[in-house]
Amino acid sequence: MGNMPKLRTAFTTLTVLLTAASLKSGSSAQTPTLTTLHSFAGKPSDGAYPYAGVTIGSGGVLYGTTISGGGHGPGWNTGDGIVFSLAPPVAPGGVWTEAIYSFSDEIGDRPQAGVAIGSDGILYGTTYHSFTVFALKPPPMEGGQWMQEVLGGGAPVLIYPEGTLAIGNGGVLYGTSYEGGDTFDEEGDVFSVTPPVPPGGAWTTTAIRTLSTGSFPESGVAIGGDGVLYGTTSNGNGEVYSLTPPATPGGTWTETSLHAFAGAPEDGGSPGGAGVVVGTDKVLYGTSFDGGTGTACRNGCGTVYSLTPPTIPGGAWTEAVLYNFAGADDGQAPTGVVIGPDKVLYGTTSNGGSGTSCYDGCGTVFSLTPPADPGGPWTEKILHDFTGPDGANPGAGVALGTDGGLYGTTVNGGSGTCGCGTVFQLK
Repeated sequence: MGNMPKLRTAFTTLTVLLTAASLKSGSSAQTPTLTTLHSFAGKPSDGAYPYAGVTIGSGGVLYGTTISGGGHGPGWNTGDGIVFSLAPPVAPGGVWTEAIYSFSDEIGDRPQAGVAIGSDGILYGTTYHSFTVFALKPPPMEGGQWMQEVLGGGAPVLIYPEGTLAIGNGGVLYGTSYEGGDTFDEEGDVFSVTPPVPPGGAWTTTAIRTLSTGSFPESGVAIGGDGVLYGTTSNGNGEVYSLTPPATPGGTWTETSLHAFAGAPEDGGSPGGAGVVVGTDKVLYGTSFDGGTGTACRNGCGTVYSLTPPTIPGGAWTEAVLYNFAGADDGQAPTGVVIGPDKVLYGTTSNGGSGTSCYDGCGTVFSLTPPADPGGPWTEKILHDFTGPDGANPGAGVALGTDGGLYGTTVNGGSGTCGCGTVFQLK
């Protein structure tokens, strides 16, 4: 489809105080310290409810979205949403600086997914309502206005896009829509948005596959080194699938079901919007929102799992449940992992933990360390328990900064009067 007119936007610049981090020394390791970098204030000056996590750009700048708030739409909790940036302080102990771009439902609103960053600093994302794929181009001069461009979207391909886009070779964007398909049968699509050749023309939106292994893909896709796409679906107990690109351009992508979850107690269930991450050994890691052996939760308290590729081409992938959450003081309902040094996994749980101001707990940040000997148990450690004022109910995993810090968001909590979410650093 053709490019739509670009929209000039007004950025609101806010400042947030960065509390000086203090590391408490233990006998053999340091205890992580959480710093709330920003508490969202809601409409009209700020966003509300960041469902997605953050993406780390050049210079350590954090980028993300909120599904509500901003300068358009009635009420602080029903604005059309924003894209925000948080720039680190120039000097240690200084302030982080927030800037926002407010959406208007005239060209797309309610971004539920996060943003991806292109090599040229352009941000790419989707809006949950109006079904658009957009680009935000940086201003030519510092402090200038970012420019939005709608690249594609619309039914039947994009109906409720939820997962953060992935950027493939040649700048092709890949994503998923919760519903869609040629027959509108709610199976959901994996789509691509291809840049024009030469530049300046129209981007091309294509449904590369209407999923058949399951329905309702809530997560985006991860791209393997060979261009294979990996993702999850939520129908029933959920599945993990792969899409292998065609041998010749324009051919059919090959869909394969890698694992169908069985649910509690023997397996995870409902991978939800977490998706998977790809390790250097091509092993997939992910979380399931429920399932597992945790009896404190009605359908299990969730799991962290791995999927190991077959040694023989065409063989079965091998799933292993690496950890079963127990709820209560432990986490419950995990929302994704990232791979850190030494293959340690870091992630969040939406509930559980020792925070008592939230129903079922305010959530946690955790680490999961692989065993010293193959086949041994993985070791979980709760790195932080959210309490409400410092954030509550993270809805996505964390990003790992080059400084070794973990960065993420909480959907609720914070010091804002609306309690509509935070951005945090755990370092």
